[in-house]
Amino acid sequence: FAEARERYEEALATKVRVLGARHASVGNTLSNLGAVLQCMNHLDKALDRHTLALDIFRGLGSGQLIVGHTLANMGTIYAKQERYEDALSEYKAALRIFEGRLGKSHHLVGKTCFNLGVAHKHLGGVEEAKALFMRASLVYTEVFGPTHPETLTAMEFALGG
Repeated sequence: FAEARERYEEALATKVRVLGARHASVGNTLSNLGAVLQCMNHLDKALDRHTLALDIFRGLGSGQLIVGHTLANMGTIYAKQERYEDALSEYKAALRIFEGRLGKSHHLVGKTCFNLGVAHKHLGGVEEAKALFMRASLVYTEVFGPTHPETLTAMEFALGG
């Protein structure tokens, strides 16, 4: 991952110089760099890159899918840091965008519901978590089928697993 980080940092410097700091391509590179940093477990640095990317993407329109993806990525980082209230906030915002742009039966809606369930479970909201896991399992059943591993995992969590 160190080499990928280096290449993304080089690409970022070039894009900022050539395209300007607010260009969508700069946001994409910041987001990719954030993903690499997350894989390297540099969570604060990853969050910083995603925050910068989010600011650029919001300039393109707050309902853009890339805004939803970035919010979901930030939620995942917060969850890894055990900052579950912050994770809930980001996941809820991402879910609103995904539902609005993709409908209620898209795998990203299911994934975000599942992640919301995990955060609620960590905060002690067991019943709310189970409802979100059930919703995720219903979406996954529609998208992937009833025997898909993600469907089965969500169902297991919904049943209290």
